[in-house]
Amino acid sequence: MRKLAPLLSFLPLALFAPPALAAPADQKQLAFETVERNAQAIADISDSIFYFAELGMQEIESTKLMQDTLTAAGFKVTLGGAGMPTNLWAEYGEGRPKIAIVTELDALPGGSQTPLAFDRKPLVEGGPGHMEGHNTHGGVASAAAFAVSRAMQRYNIKGTIALSFGPNEEQLASRPFIVRSGAFKDVDAIIYLHIRDALQTGYGVQNYAAISSRFTFHGKTAHGAVNPWDGRDAVDAVELMDLGFDKLREHLQPTYRAHRTITNGGIQPNVIADTGEIWWFVRDASMPAAKATYDRLLKIAEGAALMTGTTYDVRYAASAWPQLANKAMLSACRNGPSRNSNSRATSKPPPANPSSACATNPFRSAAARRPPRRTTMAMSLGSCPRGFSISPHRYRASSITNGTPP
Repeated sequence: MRKLAPLLSFLPLALFAPPALAAPADQKQLAFETVERNAQAIADISDSIFYFAELGMQEIESTKLMQDTLTAAGFKVTLGGAGMPTNLWAEYGEGRPKIAIVTELDALPGGSQTPLAFDRKPLVEGGPGHMEGHNTHGGVASAAAFAVSRAMQRYNIKGTIALSFGPNEEQLASRPFIVRSGAFKDVDAIIYLHIRDALQTGYGVQNYAAISSRFTFHGKTAHGAVNPWDGRDAVDAVELMDLGFDKLREHLQPTYRAHRTITNGGIQPNVIADTGEIWWFVRDASMPAAKATYDRLLKIAEGAALMTGTTYDVRYAASAWPQLANKAMLSACRNGPSRNSNSRATSKPPPANPSSACATNPFRSAAARRPPRRTTMAMSLGSCPRGFSISPHRYRASSITNGTPP
């Protein structure tokens, strides 16, 4: 499947120092071939994660699949870093440079959808689903790292390739803790992967800044028919906060974004609610701009509480700054040797012996240890004959390839 070859534009081969005897074009060609040999594995991994459809901090089956796949590929895999059970970090190689591919696997609540259906058609009514395409990240990121590791092994390229699957990206939750845990302290460069509608890389400021907070209003309950005058309605305060921000919108810069959901809207109509909660995301092109809007949101909350005779508290959840992408890395990815480059080294190491390479291939060993009834996912070495595989999850291959749930 040659159309999958552009995936390698994300790979950091050009960022590793090549050995004297190997042309960069040869290294990159081996990586391309590795991806093409594993086109079906990329799709199978992505389909499996699609059907797992696990919410943030609950990506148990998804991370187990990636742990099994990467361990069989020769990566050292660690689960549970930074105090999060579904935080996965994997490495291949040793020393510097150390380059990390960073991505995520979590789904969104209420996003269940039947594959290839353009109308709304949930697989599981009300269930979570991959509305943002994070299911594709597992196959793409692992194949990218695996392809680089094959080139590193064949051409004796020094350095380390790392993979970070951080949990709960949708709620901006995990990355600050992963950074503070020291995971990136010896990383020289990061390549961040996220699906979108075009295959491209960029540099400069990327994405929006975002601030996430929950506002909880506290009032006094009463019976809506017997003594409503004794009540202080916390849900009224929630509604007034929502309305107040709507009146602010026309006075904000066009770059702002703000969205909310009411997470506690009362119990039943005749009970005046003593608690109400609304959850906000505030975004803008820079963190100072997002913070300025957020400060105005705090004033609106204060006004809503004043109008309703309630009190409120704010539970800050998370924030994210815009990414600052590096032009030098962009140039290395875009302007490295092309796939069809005619440049060749004057000499290079002889190709690895297929039989000896397969004898130590972790995927073949993994397949031998696993029951044959499981799904086959091959990640084969460029020089090895086909016929060895790993089987990292319990779904039947026919269920995945036919596009139907198991």
